[in-house]
Amino acid sequence: MSNRTDVVQLAYIIKPGTLDAAMDFWTNVMGAGPFFRGVFPLFDQVHKGQPTNQECEVACGYHGDMQIELIDTIGDAAGPYNDFLATSPEPPVGGLYHHVMLDQGDYDALVARMLAQGCTQAFDAKNGAGDRMCYLDATATTGGYIEIIESTFWPAVCAAMRQARAEWDGSRPVRSFSELLGDQPALVS
Repeated sequence: MSNRTDVVQLAYIIKPGTLDAAMDFWTNVMGAGPFFRGVFPLFDQVHKGQPTNQECEVACGYHGDMQIELIDTIGDAAGPYNDFLATSPEPPVGGLYHHVMLDQGDYDALVARMLAQGCTQAFDAKNGAGDRMCYLDATATTGGYIEIIESTFWPAVCAAMRQARAEWDGSRPVRSFSELLGDQPALVS
C-alpha cells in the first residue's frame, strides 16, 4: 500500500473581521485568485471531546495548483480556529498558517494513518450534506493542523475553482461560493 498523499490546500487563520484585507493581499500581492467566499455551516461539532458550535467564513482561491483558504472566525466558541487564534491574536494581514488539507482518499484509513503517526483528534464535524471532516492536531510536526474531509461535493467545487483560475483575467477577484454550489442553502450561506 502506498502512503502517497497530496497536500491540496494551505489554510491561514486571519484576524477576525479582516477577510477583505486578507483577500486583497493574496490577490494583489501574491497573485492568487479569484477567491470564492461563504459560510459553510458545520453540524455535530466536537472539539477536544466536547460539543461546540464554532462558525467561520472562508475564502478559497488558487495560486497555481495550490488552493489557498483564508479563515475568518465568527463568535468566540471553542474550536480549532479560536484556539489557534488565542496563541497569536494578531496574525499578519495574509494570515497565520493554520492547516494543510490532504487529498480525499479513504477517509478512515487516512485518519488512522495520521493518528498512528502521533497526530491527535482535535475536531470532528459534518457539513450540510452529512459528509465528515476533521482537524488532526499536528502542531508538534507541522506547526498546525491537518484537515481531512469526506465530501460528495467538494471535488467538483475545487475543479470549478481551478477552472475559474485558468480563465481569470483579473476581474471580479472576489466571488460567492453560491456561484459554484447553486441554490444549496444547506451547504453554504
